[in-house]
Amino acid sequence: MADVKQWLVAKEDLNKEYSFKISEYLPEFKIKTLTGTKLDELQRAATKTRRTKSQVTQTTDQNQFISDLIESSVVEPNLLDNEIQEYYGTVGDAAGTVRAMLTAGQYQNLIEKIQEVNNFDPEEEVEEAKK
Repeated sequence: MADVKQWLVAKEDLNKEYSFKISEYLPEFKIKTLTGTKLDELQRAATKTRRTKSQVTQTTDQNQFISDLIESSVVEPNLLDNEIQEYYGTVGDAAGTVRAMLTAGQYQNLIEKIQEVNNFDPEEEVEEAKK
């Protein structure tokens, strides 16, 4: 049996920041890892429950989830900065600011990078599950 102390993860190991260049015309983006607890919060916020007389259904708004994931992960630029939001015409919409400042491909690369630093690799998970 493993020693309990092996399961005690230092907070700095759970809250790492990574910098990377996503665009030739912008400075490096800085993103941070998220804990499972934070991910659960984001999923709950994006999930809507509908009740009918005999049934309860839940649906997750994937667009809201991705927007919240970006807002929670991006450290720099500060997506809540009023000057940046005013410039891009996205006041009150942090994820909209990112969409406005990046090309479609760069935006997709940002999402992939966020997934990568948080150890999301669906293809790898499928391959692992097949073994």
